[in-house]
Amino acid sequence: MKKLLVLMALTLVAGLMTLSGVSATHSPLAARWHLNEPIAGADSSDHGNDGTVIGATLVPGLFGEALSFDGVSDYVNVPDDPSLDLTTAITIEGWVYLTARRTGGNGYLVAKQLAFLVIAENDNQFDNTVSAAINFPASHLNSGVTLPLNQWSHLALTYDSEDESDFAMVLYIDGVEKAHGVAVGPIDTNNHLLRIGCYTNSGAACSASHNFTGLIDEVRIWGCALTAKEIARHARSNSSAASSCRH
Repeated sequence: MKKLLVLMALTLVAGLMTLSGVSATHSPLAARWHLNEPIAGADSSDHGNDGTVIGATLVPGLFGEALSFDGVSDYVNVPDDPSLDLTTAITIEGWVYLTARRTGGNGYLVAKQLAFLVIAENDNQFDNTVSAAINFPASHLNSGVTLPLNQWSHLALTYDSEDESDFAMVLYIDGVEKAHGVAVGPIDTNNHLLRIGCYTNSGAACSASHNFTGLIDEVRIWGCALTAKEIARHARSNSSAASSCRH
């Protein structure tokens, strides 16, 4: 009888949590790609946003292994999924290791067509500096910072539609804010592939002018805007804790 009462109580609590929109197992993490063996494109979040690696190869990375991109035809394709249609808030972060300087074009960390993108090296507009955007070109930030070659750097972009100030979008490098601005939201949704290591405005293969040259490790997308302190903590370690997510 006692076990039955406990079970009934737990069932009631679970039901109340569901009615209130709270889930005990819900994670704000929309996707996390370790880019490690045994499946380099596997997503370790609850959403199963596994990617297909095109050309890129596994090499020693910052956290175990990383993917090496040749700047010509290497990238990761991630199929469209509702969990990646984050319209009101998002954080995109990852580690990059540039091995060559671009001359023309851009080297992308992550892009989902024009909805959101992070560029590790923008030579089309900003002389090889880090930039990012949502609803490109409506909301675009430039850091003014050129990343060093042969050195790991942590990049992060946050967006929060509830923030009506000029800090709605913030771009970080190595845990330090480098640019912020107003944003034209909500983020557009689309049915395009998400790409790691390149950009294309269609379902076609990426072109060399939009491919990343170097190593990429630990790419994550959150369904919320992480705080500056959380971004700084992630830049210091491989932490995946996110206490400020309200979704």
